Amino acid sequence: MNSKKKIIFINRFFYPDQSASSQLLSDLAFWIGDNTQEIEVNIITSQICHSTPNIYLPHFEKIDQINIHRLRTTQFGTSSLIGRLIDYITFYISLFFKLLIFVKAGDTVVCKTDPPLISIIALPIVKIKKAFLINWLQDIFPEIATALKVPYLGGFLAKVLIKLRNSSLKHAKANVVISEEMAKTLQNHDIPLHTIHVQHNWADSKQLKPVANNANSLLPTYKKADSFIVGYSGNMGRVHDFNTIINAAKLLKNQPDIIFEFVGYGPQKAWITNQAKQHK
Repeated sequence: MNSKKKIIFINRFFYPDQSASSQLLSDLAFWIGDNTQEIEVNIITSQICHSTPNIYLPHFEKIDQINIHRLRTTQFGTSSLIGRLIDYITFYISLFFKLLIFVKAGDTVVCKTDPPLISIIALPIVKIKKAFLINWLQDIFPEIATALKVPYLGGFLAKVLIKLRNSSLKHAKANVVISEEMAKTLQNHDIPLHTIHVQHNWADSKQLKPVANNANSLLPTYKKADSFIVGYSGNMGRVHDFNTIINAAKLLKNQPDIIFEFVGYGPQKAWITNQAKQHK
């Protein structure tokens, strides 16, 4: 009989995917697997990679001590909001039946927010199975979609989703948020204070560290090794403000020793590329 405590993380992306939510979850999951013998780590994710279309990862895989359970979903990607919504819905459906079979009494289910509102799907199963629910919130939905004026996600539907979301937060053992402001937002929705914990996102200091110029693989791609580089690395999502940095680049485009570098992927990548070409 397996005496290990079972923890189940849910997120649409996981290693080897390199999207932001995947990297954070992968860091934590592999750390627990390497350092805690008493916990069996399971990941429920999709078979797709965020930035690599048209590939499907294995349905089940064990890497080191981590059990990775991948769900079959559609793969329309991020270019279309309708396509993304369909991807979400197929993930929700597959997730519901997976949790129904997989969750046992005493398990800990950790819901991230890709796709959003996973906790609404997980809550009834967790309650029936007498498991524990933890929410690890990277975003606040549906408010973020309302702010972006996503079609059909305002008004009555938004109120219903907020009510369901808040119920899943109030019944959780813990709600982990990434900033003090996010914690205040939850408090404003009457989420119990003792369940709210602030844990800022991190970076892997073993992989991300200063290197000498002669060891920097990017520098040879630039005309001058002593260029001043303004770098952006990360998600190019719909909510991110790229106007500011693009406007700065416009003002400084005649300064050959100043280089603006963007590394990442997301819905605004095409817009950033077009701005660079348009303004030379």
